[in-house]
Amino acid sequence: MKVLGNSMWQLIMYSDYMTWIVLLILFVLSVICWAILFYKVIIWRMKIQQLKNTILHMNEAKDIEDVIKIASHNKNNISGYFLTQELNSLKNLLKTNMQKSELTEKQWEFLQYKTDSLIDEMVYHEESYLSIAFITASVSTLLGLYGTIWGLIQAFMEISKKQSADITTVAPGIAEALITTLAGLMVAIPALAIYYYLKHRVVSIEQLLLQLSTKFFDTVQRFFTQEVE
Repeated sequence: MKVLGNSMWQLIMYSDYMTWIVLLILFVLSVICWAILFYKVIIWRMKIQQLKNTILHMNEAKDIEDVIKIASHNKNNISGYFLTQELNSLKNLLKTNMQKSELTEKQWEFLQYKTDSLIDEMVYHEESYLSIAFITASVSTLLGLYGTIWGLIQAFMEISKKQSADITTVAPGIAEALITTLAGLMVAIPALAIYYYLKHRVVSIEQLLLQLSTKFFDTVQRFFTQEVE
């Protein structure tokens, strides 16, 4: 199959305006999907490394002061934001607690609830733009089918004009119609792969956030246990 300077490229060049519109939309959707992939991969690689480094530092944390230092050191990244929000939630609970040395069971449950909500919120934020890839995968095949049907209609209209169903009359129109189907598949298949790959990467970030929350709770519980003793 030739592409440039040949029959396929000539078919594209001599296609009607509707085929060009469909191909242009598919091209734009494809560019957007690949841009999202490269952007997310670069950003998430940094965030995953930041979370892993913070988890290592949390392994060495002995009390809340150490957690505060770690949060301050990472204030401009995802792990610092998470720890800061956790410390703020803990601070608010202690303000409402008459016994400053420990939290009640209900307060621990509430802190866990706040943590789960924070993780869900952060994961939801990381999933931004992923829906574009899924929508592209769904819409591209339909756009390709639409372009094909439009092309076939034009081909049959050409047959009726020439009053001939000869292969030389039918073939160019059908080939032109099928170009949009091919283009739709070439956009939809990578878009669907991009969507599921990025969803998998989001799960990695969520798991690291859960690990960080576990480290935070272990450190806080250990601190209050020492205070009570």
